Formats: sequence, C-alpha cells, structure tokens
Amino acid sequence: MSRKLFLLLSALGFFVFSVPSFAVDNYANAEFDEIHSYQCINSNRVKSQFDSYTPNLVYMKVRHHGDPGTAELLNQVATSVGYDVSVYSGYQPPFSPLVGLSYAQRGYYDLGPPDGSSAVQVYCANAGFMINTYQFSHAVPVTGGGPNVAYDVEFRPTKPVFNHPGSSELTLQAYIKLPWFLDVGGGIGQVVFYVTWIDTSENLKFFQLMQVFDTRPWGSGNGSEFVAYDPASLIGYASSPLKNYDKYGSAVQFITKSPYSQTMQNDTTWSSSKFFRVHVSEENLAGLVEELRAGQPALYENLSSNPGDYELASAGVIAEVLLPSTTDNISMGGSLSYFEVYEAYEE
Repeated sequence: MSRKLFLLLSALGFFVFSVPSFAVDNYANAEFDEIHSYQCINSNRVKSQFDSYTPNLVYMKVRHHGDPGTAELLNQVATSVGYDVSVYSGYQPPFSPLVGLSYAQRGYYDLGPPDGSSAVQVYCANAGFMINTYQFSHAVPVTGGGPNVAYDVEFRPTKPVFNHPGSSELTLQAYIKLPWFLDVGGGIGQVVFYVTWIDTSENLKFFQLMQVFDTRPWGSGNGSEFVAYDPASLIGYASSPLKNYDKYGSAVQFITKSPYSQTMQNDTTWSSSKFFRVHVSEENLAGLVEELRAGQPALYENLSSNPGDYELASAGVIAEVLLPSTTDNISMGGSLSYFEVYEAYEE
C-alpha cells in the first residue's frame, strides 16, 4: 500500500490497524514533536512509593528498599545522604560548599564505600542511583518485581502520539551509564525504558518495556520478546530487547531501535554516557496489540484497531533488581540524563 493511498483511506474512515512499514525512513530528516522534554529538578522530586505525585512533573521514585513494616521502607528517601554516590552511579552533582553533596542525594542509610548503601541523586536533568540489597532487609518477596527506582512522568491528560498517520513513531531517549554491579549473591539487575499505553476507546491499559541493560550474559534469561501479565497490577505488558533481533535471531516486532542508538548492553559495566533511543511505530504497536489479544483475550480482546485511540499515560526509565530467593543479593549503580519523549514523523 502506498503512503498516499494509506492516508486517503484513513481520511475516508477505512482505518485498520495494519500500516505500511515505511514509517520514518530516514531519521536524519525526521521531524520531532515534543511530548515530554527534560525537566530541571531537585531532590524535592525524590519520592517513595507511599507518596503522591503531581501529573506532568518528573520524579525519582524509590520503591521496595526494605521489608514491609520496617523503618527502612517507611523512610527509604528520608535521609540526606552525604557520601559520594558517584563512586557507584557515575554521576556527581556539583559540590555545595555548605552541605557537600547531601542537598542532591537521598536514602535511608548513609554508608559510603565499601558498604555503599542505597541512594538516589537528582540535580537538574541528571539522576543517579545505587540499589544495594546487601544493605536493606528483603526477607519478604516483592510480587511481580523487585526493589527499583523509576525516573518518570505521569501524563494527565494522557498524551496522543500518532498525530501523523502512516508516518509516526513514539520516540524515547536518554543518556545512560552503568559503572557498577556486583551480583555474587545471585541477584539480577535490569534497566529499561517503559511506557504505559491507554486505549482511550475502551479505557484499557498496558505497559511496554524496552530492555536497555541486564546483568546476565545476552540470551541467558533475557533477550526474548514477549507479552505477559503482571500479577501485582493485574495488567498486561510487553517486553523487547533494544536490538534489531532477539536472542533467537528473530526480528524484534514491538519496537524499532534507532540507528543512532546504542544496542542493549549485557553483563558488563560502562563509565561513559551512552545514547539510547527507541521508537514504537504504528506497525510495532499493531503487533503488540495482536499478541495481547491472542494471549489475554479475556482482558484485551476489545483493544482498538485504530492507532489514534492509543495515548501515553506515563513514560520513564526504571532500574530494578530481581531476587530469585530472599537470600540472594545484588548491588547496581548507574545514572541517566536528559530523558525525553517525542513523536517522530516525516511529512
């Protein structure tokens, strides 16, 4: 189908969720409309899972850093942390002569190397993290995930994405570094881009994850593309590696890796910022919707066939550690800067 024919049929109302594969052919010539630009924030935007959030503002959210009912969990971001978290995160906020680094860093314990207690950093468009399960209680498993930090924004009202039918792609990007992980205790560390999609015609929600990093070797428990169901949120989700091909050698269907992006990283650290960019075209989303319909028909059989019905409810970057057993441990440190969301298209 030609692009002109596709646009004509769309205008006449003959819209089916099967789109031409051209989308944005040449990203060097693409237009980018801002959905979310970076925000310059401070440590007042560091929150825990118990806090409320103002829509359309970026937050650094800390979740599950301690067992339920403990002071660790209740106060997981209550302390100004003074040790140099950049040893693990790779990011050091500008030094304050009056208070050192504590104005930009939050956690519960303040234990520097070699202990390296969990902490997060926020300064303008930069954020850093150290998640260290060796230094907080975790005897109670976290349903559907693990201790994590999320640098993200919730959109209210939700944000339309596909405003240029046939040549429109959601775009997420950030500079990321990950200079530290230690998993001798059996834990797993991951970093992902994520979005929450809303089918506005049916008020149905699902998540989409794009795998940026995994502490395991490529293909060892990671690198596949799939849809699944989150028992904690009771919502479906899809996951894809930020590569052109999955671990089985099949073309990745639900996302498109930007030609300007680094590919998914595995099993090794890096200390200089790398640029990651991922796209979700109408065609990518069509494949995801088909899989959700087939895999979870009781919940998603009525998902819309019109890409214009799909809007963003949230977007961000999540660093998470998974603990196969309560005796496992891992520490992981990294940072990001200039997280942004766009619609990419060609006229």
